[in-house]
Amino acid sequence: AEDATRTDKEFLVRIFSAVIEAGATVINIPDTVGFSQPHEYFELIEHIKENTKGIENVDISLHCHDDLGLAVSNALTGVFAGATQVECTINGLGERAGNSALEEVVMAIDSRSDYYNAKTNIVTEEIYPTSKLVSSISNVDISPTKSIIGTNCFLHESGIHQDGVIKNRATYEIMDPSRIGIPQHDNLILGKHSGRHAFKKFLESNKINVPGENINDYFKKFKKLTDTKKYVTVEDIINIVNEIEVNNDNYHLKSYHANNVDNKNVVTVTLTRNGQDYVESAEGNGPVDASYKAINKIINKTITLLDFNVSAISDKSDAKGEAKVKMKYDNKSISTYGLSNDIIQASIEAYVQGINKLGL
Repeated sequence: AEDATRTDKEFLVRIFSAVIEAGATVINIPDTVGFSQPHEYFELIEHIKENTKGIENVDISLHCHDDLGLAVSNALTGVFAGATQVECTINGLGERAGNSALEEVVMAIDSRSDYYNAKTNIVTEEIYPTSKLVSSISNVDISPTKSIIGTNCFLHESGIHQDGVIKNRATYEIMDPSRIGIPQHDNLILGKHSGRHAFKKFLESNKINVPGENINDYFKKFKKLTDTKKYVTVEDIINIVNEIEVNNDNYHLKSYHANNVDNKNVVTVTLTRNGQDYVESAEGNGPVDASYKAINKIINKTITLLDFNVSAISDKSDAKGEAKVKMKYDNKSISTYGLSNDIIQASIEAYVQGINKLGL
């Protein structure tokens, strides 16, 4: 019942009674435009429960939007009112301001099942890795202060807080980080001299799943990363595992060379494909723009860049940079990313991965 929270209550009751009689097994009460306040939503669901014929035989489903920042509050209020289904999205992604964030709804119920008298069957340990994967695929970064899965959620800077956490983590942490699958180092640090056994143990300790037959490929990528980075973080490994494998039929970045002469950025890019090198140079508004124009020359196609973002994937000074790119060719648009300690290289890797995914 779209826009149910702004619909006449008696009309909703008549419609719901009719569809239940016709065989519906789920009725959905959406706050389509994020308009409702929690107490209003609670009263609406209670009214529907008390007046809808056959309501006891169906699931009451909720669909809340976050235009006023109340999607999760409304969803949880709905659960408290007796709803049995909540439509959520990972990281709260969705139309306009987004939808109820699955990780917030699930962990609120998980942490306060005594209050809501409810539970879910979600495997909570998969929340963090799933969130990271969705962020990578969607090119939508997670705010450090994002509830549940933000990087700051389990960090403690205040001296009083640090002292309390050292004595008893429950003093300032109402959730165990491992409960949502946040990787734990177990005092194992990966670096240039780490061997295959340590790498495999690191993956197991942090519940990072890699098929056995692919372990050597990922170990090679890890060793290549240690050539430019002293220590490798869990986030680095997760991003390595999430990288898309490319075939020999695809383009690979062999090298690039950037020059700035008289405030003109000129970049020469060399791509290889099936053993053959392709070299082009171009001038642009910065080295990344020049690189992309050079690649467009190589593939003899014009790619439309829809979005571009560069960020560090950990908080260390030698953090690996992640370039996220959304690009379009003809009517097909895709999101892709590249990883490197060199920001320009990461940007090029993302673009090359994109043209491979587009099949150019």
